[in-house]
Amino acid sequence: MISVHRHPESPASLAKKKSYNGQDVRDQLQEDFFSKCYLCEREVGAEFQVEHFRPKSGYPELKFEWSNLFPACSCNQRRLRWTEQSEVDQQGNPTHFPRGGMLDPAQDNIEARLDQWIEFSATSTKISFMATRSDDPAAANTAKELESIHNSGETGHVKNLRNDIQSYAAYILDRISVYLAEREKPSSRKARELKLQIQGLTHRKAAFAGLIRGYLVRKFDKSILEELGIVF
Repeated sequence: MISVHRHPESPASLAKKKSYNGQDVRDQLQEDFFSKCYLCEREVGAEFQVEHFRPKSGYPELKFEWSNLFPACSCNQRRLRWTEQSEVDQQGNPTHFPRGGMLDPAQDNIEARLDQWIEFSATSTKISFMATRSDDPAAANTAKELESIHNSGETGHVKNLRNDIQSYAAYILDRISVYLAEREKPSSRKARELKLQIQGLTHRKAAFAGLIRGYLVRKFDKSILEELGIVF
């Protein structure tokens, strides 16, 4: 998950309160979220579901609220229901949104409040999330949901997601390895080209940016990341 800037003006179609899925809504979400699922950061292009951050079943008043709409892939169906930890409505019914809230990538500094990293072994890939502070329930809830989305299951969507993340991370590591070798050569044009490529692969707009950047912070010395121009 990565922080984004949401366009401050609500798309015009939402004012009619007939659809939250209008083309102007979809176009603005696609632009604001870099054509990625807001949960897993997989590139989705124009093919995505318009997701309600706070479930519309528990918060019907937010059904057409611009700040409550997000682009999601099938992660939308894998969100936790928070039955035991849920906020409740005026009738005492669970809203399926956790007490303490969750991080909103359009409002919160995700990278400052959420540790994200990848662990590889010969047989598996583990995607990990943790609140950077123990007294931050919104970050803890977000970490719990993202852990479930990325790690609950060994088939289908979850397996494919982990494989995609592993392949992307491995490719970036290969590019960095080649760069570190090339930079030792005097006036290496290839080193300069690789540096620009790595910057693009790790930019906020790139797929899996939050996880990849968190992974690189754990794997490389800060001076290497600064040399590569990976900006946090």
